[in-house]
Amino acid sequence: MPGFYSEVCDFAGSCPSRLAFLISAGVISVLLAGVALIGLLQQINVLTDINVYICGFLALWWGITAGVASSPRTYGGGIINVGLLSVWLAFLGSIAAAVGAAAGAGWFMGAGGGVGGGEGRAASEHDVEEEPVLDDDKPRAGSVSTDGDAEVA
Repeated sequence: MPGFYSEVCDFAGSCPSRLAFLISAGVISVLLAGVALIGLLQQINVLTDINVYICGFLALWWGITAGVASSPRTYGGGIINVGLLSVWLAFLGSIAAAVGAAAGAGWFMGAGGGVGGGEGRAASEHDVEEEPVLDDDKPRAGSVSTDGDAEVA
């Protein structure tokens, strides 16, 4: 994305402030996404802990950037906006990353009726009900006999 906007600035001979913002948005996003990716791949606890905040900031950042890129005042003189699609895809991707990071950090646990039973914790072996043990060897309703024929009571 920064390539398109930097070429527009080269072609125009100057770089208006909105286009400069779009170029810097791409550069800043690449740097922050690189930090988040290094934290995930290298399992650095400090970076893994702040990954939710990095992804949340990127979602907000790309939301603002998509608004600036979508503004008719951004492109004067009839310049065709080829980079608009990439800005909106970056916004949607950053929202997906923020939701995924929040889910990975357990932020959605305990939101009611979830796996943890709404108590803000993960399900454990104590949460699973055991099946009752039957003492006799009588076939039960819905059971299949061992010889492959259905039993008739």
